[in-house]
Amino acid sequence: MTGISEAMIKLAALIDQYIANAITDFEGSSEYLKGSLVAYTPEAKITLGVPAEVLTMHGVISEETAKAMATAAREKLGADIGIGVTGALAHIGLIMAFEYAEASLVAPFDYGQLIGAAVFGYVIFAELPDLWTWVGAVIIVASGIYVARREAALKRRSALRSP
Repeated sequence: MTGISEAMIKLAALIDQYIANAITDFEGSSEYLKGSLVAYTPEAKITLGVPAEVLTMHGVISEETAKAMATAAREKLGADIGIGVTGALAHIGLIMAFEYAEASLVAPFDYGQLIGAAVFGYVIFAELPDLWTWVGAVIIVASGIYVARREAALKRRSALRSP
């Protein structure tokens, strides 16, 4: 396994651990939490009981897949409640943002991924970005802000000119 593969597994497991930790933050939690399952590849999801048809029809990141994951977790662990988590929320939010606003206005907010990448790089690899990474990030964010402000100014000017 490569270092990147191991890091992705650790990162994915970290997210799962945060969810499980939030549920088990109370004394006696072993009475109500039977376990936690982590499955990222379609094959792993199928092995744990997610129907292949759901993945084929709806993809690995969808509400239907999350529901199927919750059902599979509940059945595998013999629990009353199952929780299925996919990466859908971020993707859906970004798609909706691009649907309702111009790309030049949405893109600067997407640069928040730089901060997330730096944090995860520190947590997983115990490394901080070097000076040139920070310089590049500042250039990218500043450019995005400049473009967004320029587009807004152009839109205001064209609104004032039109009768």
